Amino acid sequence: ISAIIDIGGGSVELAIGKGRTMEWAGSEKLGVLRMTKALLPDLVPVEDLPGAIALSSADFSRPP
Repeated sequence: ISAIIDIGGGSVELAIGKGRTMEWAGSEKLGVLRMTKALLPDLVPVEDLPGAIALSSADFSRPP
């Protein structure tokens, strides 16, 4: 039996199968951006996340 989980910004998908046969699949509105906005609305405005991610990625690309 295998399980695959895809966590996106707006939803989470789960698929369970055996061999090459999918036994069950479902999707729930529990994505990272959706949950951040619902549970931590003051942390980072969701609209600013792409910019915040780009800035933090740029910091990691520079040598120490």
